[in-house]
Amino acid sequence: MPEDKNYQLNKRLDEMTEDGMKKTNSFIEMWQTSLRYFFGDQLQGKNRHKNWDWVVVNYIWPTAMQELAKLSKNQPRIIVHPWEESDIDVSEVWQSKLQWDWQQGINNRGMRLEQMAAILDGKLFGYRVSKVYWEDKVRWNDQTKEWEGDVKYRLWHPANFWASDDEKIDDGNCGTARYVRLDWAINRWPEFEDELKLEAEKFTNETGSGTPGPSSSITQLSFRDEDNNFDVPNRIVEIVSANDKMSGKSPLKGIEVVKIEEIYFRDYTTKHIKETQPIPADQLMSQGKMTPMDGMFLDTQTQEPITPDNWPEQTIQEYDQPLYPNGRFIIRCGTTILNSKQEEQVYEYSRWPFVVTPHYLLPHMWQGVNAVELYKSPQDMINISVSHLFNNMKMFGDPKIAVENDAIAINPVTKKHYKIGAGAGAIIRLVRGGLARFRILDPPANSAGAVMLYNLFVQEFKNFTGIQDIAMGKRSGRMTATESNQLSISAYDRIALQAAYEDEWIRNVALLDAEISQKKLDIGRFVRIVGENDIVGIQQITQKMKDVRMDIAIAPGSYLPFDEEKRQLKYTTIYRLLLNPNPNPFLENVLRVYEIPDWKKVLARQSIWQKWTAFLGLYQQVKKGKIDPQIAIQILIQEAMKEFAQNPPPPQGGQPPQGENTNAG
Repeated sequence: MPEDKNYQLNKRLDEMTEDGMKKTNSFIEMWQTSLRYFFGDQLQGKNRHKNWDWVVVNYIWPTAMQELAKLSKNQPRIIVHPWEESDIDVSEVWQSKLQWDWQQGINNRGMRLEQMAAILDGKLFGYRVSKVYWEDKVRWNDQTKEWEGDVKYRLWHPANFWASDDEKIDDGNCGTARYVRLDWAINRWPEFEDELKLEAEKFTNETGSGTPGPSSSITQLSFRDEDNNFDVPNRIVEIVSANDKMSGKSPLKGIEVVKIEEIYFRDYTTKHIKETQPIPADQLMSQGKMTPMDGMFLDTQTQEPITPDNWPEQTIQEYDQPLYPNGRFIIRCGTTILNSKQEEQVYEYSRWPFVVTPHYLLPHMWQGVNAVELYKSPQDMINISVSHLFNNMKMFGDPKIAVENDAIAINPVTKKHYKIGAGAGAIIRLVRGGLARFRILDPPANSAGAVMLYNLFVQEFKNFTGIQDIAMGKRSGRMTATESNQLSISAYDRIALQAAYEDEWIRNVALLDAEISQKKLDIGRFVRIVGENDIVGIQQITQKMKDVRMDIAIAPGSYLPFDEEKRQLKYTTIYRLLLNPNPNPFLENVLRVYEIPDWKKVLARQSIWQKWTAFLGLYQQVKKGKIDPQIAIQILIQEAMKEFAQNPPPPQGGQPPQGENTNAG
């Protein structure tokens, strides 16, 4: 039985998964609170009292959306730097291919919306989990009659991801779980149809219909009334939690599903390798171990013929070769290993296929803290302050009327006292002389302390988040231009901090994309690219593209309006510098200082720089005695003549160009 064969392996995988999910589940309660607070359901645990209303003024959501709006202005450029300058042309192709992937290749709707969704995940859960992987069946090629694979991207729910290491996921083991339709799983792994059906039946019997998540349902209702009954729920939280993977609910009700796990782990199993080669015949004869006879070779001791099958060999080297040098990965459903062959379990790439990016850093942890947990206290105090102001206004905001008995006139029709009108312009009917027995009492002013506390907590909330009024386009009180500028810089510094996370996330996604593409794309395959001036084209994969070694950097687009102005000024300065017809020995350093992302390619296109570096190289060879000075001079003369032939100098002082007729008639 497969269970017996894989018993020890499944036991090991169960232990890893259980330990990893303990860390993930420890964050569930915080995520539940985060969802409630983020969407305005901030009254859990608050008891309702008679004649008292709780008021929620949600500062968390608009502040988070304002930061997301700033970050969404980023239009990143993926820059590829080859290790060798001779590979610049190939690196440009990879750069164009990765740019296409970012815009719409690895995700059908483009990565800009996916980036916003990833930022939202970070704000709610404290970190985002992005998976970059190779999908075998992406599109059907009607010409080759085969499926074509490609690199794809998916944003994974943090509740269904685990990692064993405390600080970096690539240093340990990690894995995911997902619930898929049974018919989809059978189509993907048809050879395990019976096992998958059995797992679906077992799963349904154990859990009922639907797919439970790792914890119980999110508490959707806010607070209790005096009879301990729950009040009406927050509808947004109700909808989100009903579809959330932490809720214990699933949209797949009534459909057979199976749980698919992917587990990536370090496996240091080795096999002993002994490399040998046949001993040369002359060496065997010189040692007296072999004797030639009648076109054959005989063993000197046994006189038996020596054939290629029993030819003596010598050991070249012995070593223990790891079976899984980059790691091992298992796909399983229950106890059924879906990639059962050893070669299918060898992980091919240098790092796990997940990019995990924290929202705010936690010390020595790969997880992060969300955009709610640290802001709960000032948010609660804002709600308390506003509730006091609201209830004070409700109870004491309207003026009170003091009136003595019989001061109100009697209606002759109803024989009852006229009612005191509450509306604007209402007429109060008094008996003659009743005005002396009637008084309107002014309402007490709101407590200055409550207003002061409200303003204090609102400002502290802004200080916590770093999003000041000026970053939201609002004027903040009366301040000098210098004060306003300093506050603006401080607010934008917080945006820049989050932008650093985004740049690193984009770079890591592009690194995985590049490594997977380079290994998986076949030679001769045509891929889409985004060339200069954003012109879309195609390029064919070559052997050189698969062999090139390269690094990846990110040139972020503008996050803020004045960043674009700075970028334009920087490029204008560089443009003027490149117009100089004389070689500038500091040009390379200037491009680096100005942080031009593709400065090597800029220099490669600058002819005067190429001539200058060629001259310096020739000079160094002459200085080291590798080239005779006379030969070097001849090389320079030949290059100069070639240059003059291609670009003849303009005519001098009134002399007509050669070959032009000078006769006026």
